Amino acid sequence: MPKSSPWLIFDREPEQGDVILFCLHFAGGHAALFRQWQEHAPAGVSICRVQLPGHGTRMSEPLLLDMPTLLAGLHSAAARWMGHRYALFGHSMGGTIAAEWAIRIQQENLPPPVCLFVSASEPPHKNWLPPCRNLPEDKFRALVFEAGGLPQEVMEHEELMSVFEPILRADYTVLETWAPQPVRPVHAPMIALAYRDDRVVPEEIVAEWQRFAASSWEMLKLPGEHFFIQAHPTVVMSAVFERLKEFLHEGMA
Repeated sequence: MPKSSPWLIFDREPEQGDVILFCLHFAGGHAALFRQWQEHAPAGVSICRVQLPGHGTRMSEPLLLDMPTLLAGLHSAAARWMGHRYALFGHSMGGTIAAEWAIRIQQENLPPPVCLFVSASEPPHKNWLPPCRNLPEDKFRALVFEAGGLPQEVMEHEELMSVFEPILRADYTVLETWAPQPVRPVHAPMIALAYRDDRVVPEEIVAEWQRFAASSWEMLKLPGEHFFIQAHPTVVMSAVFERLKEFLHEGMA
């Protein structure tokens, strides 16, 4: 594996000509969500799993509480890989971060991603739900459980919740203190993934990403609820990789 920043976990050394797919996890998650992706990736695709501070292998580091600081760290960590062709994928919070990163990249006149994938993600031009980051413990945990973000056995385990709750509150703080932002054009192909039974980010909210699309736009509808990506990762991978292969072939034409 290439030596890099703690922000970036590669499961295969990127080779010249590869497309790097940067994958960003949901609120309260970590980079292990994408551990299987390299095994299933098409030839010519190197998976880079983004690990945010305070999450997963970086649990000992301080959590970030604002989008600009998060983007600055991620952008700096990935700078050495910007000479490759690359794509961005993010689920839920990760989709919002991926889109903001794409916008920052184009503001700096750097090569855009070959594709931006936003999965079960809220576009940041509105506050879609009332703020929850400062809710009392019982109400906050009830909201998280209702969203399906943590299983019952974790919710009832006080020691585990004492670990996960600060991470979730920090991630919600990043999102809630960032939105609303103006609709800004993304000059890269955008593919949105919506899940038919998603009660957290339903299809009609995912469809709002089309407002940002200044290039091609497509919305894929998959079965399942908000965390379908955890329960059935191969279905999500298949949808993403099938579209990504189209861009690989375009680049070789």
